[in-house]
Amino acid sequence: MITLFETQSECCGCSACSAVCPKNAINMAADEKGFLYPKIDGNICVECGMCKTVCPIQNKFEPVKFEQKAYALKHTNEKERKTSSSGGAFIEIAKLTVNNGGSVYGAAFDENFKVKHIRATTMQELERLKTSKYLQSNVNSVFKSVKQDLEAGKAVLFSGTSCQVEGLRKYLKKPYSNLLCIDIVCHGVPSPKVFEDYIAYLEKKYKSKVVSVNFRGKAIKNRVQDMLIHFENGKIYSSIAPLDSYYSFFIKNFDLRECCYSCKFSCPDRTGDISLADFWGLEKKYPQFQDFKGVSLTLVNTEKGKETFEKIKNFYNYIETPLDLAMSQAPLKKPFDKPSKSDLFWQIYLSKGYSACVKKLHSMPKLKYFIKNTLKKIK
Repeated sequence: MITLFETQSECCGCSACSAVCPKNAINMAADEKGFLYPKIDGNICVECGMCKTVCPIQNKFEPVKFEQKAYALKHTNEKERKTSSSGGAFIEIAKLTVNNGGSVYGAAFDENFKVKHIRATTMQELERLKTSKYLQSNVNSVFKSVKQDLEAGKAVLFSGTSCQVEGLRKYLKKPYSNLLCIDIVCHGVPSPKVFEDYIAYLEKKYKSKVVSVNFRGKAIKNRVQDMLIHFENGKIYSSIAPLDSYYSFFIKNFDLRECCYSCKFSCPDRTGDISLADFWGLEKKYPQFQDFKGVSLTLVNTEKGKETFEKIKNFYNYIETPLDLAMSQAPLKKPFDKPSKSDLFWQIYLSKGYSACVKKLHSMPKLKYFIKNTLKKIK
């Protein structure tokens, strides 16, 4: 039987291997940390090797040669901007696809707050794709659906992390003129299981079921990165990122997938026709453009991306920015290092659960944050 990888750092969980298998011998199964990895049924596998040819981690990535352009965008419609991540760059590209009779594939919450890639063909369905979800999405059987739409001549927009986009391209094996890919500039993907336990932790604390989650609630002035959660009993939880336990573990890189610490896509070369991210640090060079309601960094990486940008740009206030300013974003330089406390996080989590991680690894950073900000105000 074929061995797909030697260590977990060689698998990003994109599901391309499962999708390409002609015998359906590969299923994606969660490990003890909640990350999906391929499991091969040795009774079905014929060792054809197709699975190994589509792996985005283990096969060479050859970016398209193109003179990249970088833009800072914010939607002119304040409602769209309020309900989107960053400046709302994604939504008009998605609308353009749907208006052309096409399909949009992206990450959405299901009724249990698990994140899965879905197919959207209506404006109403696009609403589920608009906001950021800081955990790894389950691509499931989406690659096969994308191929079916492409073969039927439909316009397709696929949005995902760089490894998911590259996994799709490897699976398709050939370029399609009717496919547009957006890669999200990625910090790394946290565990879906940790998020599931975080929700359970809050439900116990607030004595009610969670009914909505927004990682970019924009409920706090001058904060585009805050957690906003509504409960069935009417209570609302709102917190800036450093003070929320789940956010804190994520931005400290405690609970990322193992491959994220050596990600080969954390670089200027992109897998998508367009790359989207927050434009951190924009205020240093363009203070008049940054209003802290969310600004999208938009990298145009291919001719197809350029054509798309020209079609949607009138919906935005935008400026072209120097490429080196855009590339100053940390995930575009190199992957984040694995912190020394990551192993401790998993040790505590797997043996004692999420609440124990909060007690051991979150209380002190919370105190330090308040002290630091109080001293700033005194000064």
